[in-house]
Parts: sequence; C-alpha cells; structure tokens
Amino acid sequence: MEYKVEIREIESIRVAFMRYKGALIEANKVFPNVFKSIRGKANGAPFFNYITMNPKTKFGEIELCVPTSMTPSGNGIEVKELSRVKALCVTHKGSYESMFQHMK
Repeated sequence: MEYKVEIREIESIRVAFMRYKGALIEANKVFPNVFKSIRGKANGAPFFNYITMNPKTKFGEIELCVPTSMTPSGNGIEVKELSRVKALCVTHKGSYESMFQHMK
C-alpha cells in the first residue's frame, strides 16, 4: 500500500470530534458516531488528531475529527476550533479495513 506523506500548513478549522482511547485499529468502529451526530454534514475530509501513541502496541489517545459547521447532537461529540498548524499529513486511499494492513 502506498501512502502520500507531506508536511502541510493547515488553516484553522471547526470540527466535531470525540476522544478515543484504545487500539488504533479499532477507532474506525466508533468514527461513524461523529458523522451521525452531525447528520453527515461534513465540510471536509475526516481525520485523526493524535494525542499520544505507543508505536509498539498501537494503543493511544486520539481525537476523531470531522470538519463541520453543524452542532453535534449527543453521544459525547464536542465541537472545537483547531488553530492553524504545520502538520505531518499521511493520506490513505481505500477502506478503513485496509488502512493498517502494512502494520501487521
């Protein structure tokens, strides 16, 4: 699997998000909750905001983020404005199931 890796300047953005703590490979099972809370009205591509990550165990704490102007409804989904940052971006094209095949 080939990934596009680049450093980007990311403009400030309003996101609906939920905190997730656990196995990274399992995060995709709870990500749909963010979309449901904003009734699918995203203003951009969803992304993970990594807080901590153990590279050996692939356990960590991340925020599952979806850009939106909507106010989320329930399920522990919050809204915040992310400041402009310089970030390392990895783009995956494909299903969530194929995302971590290279890590096995």
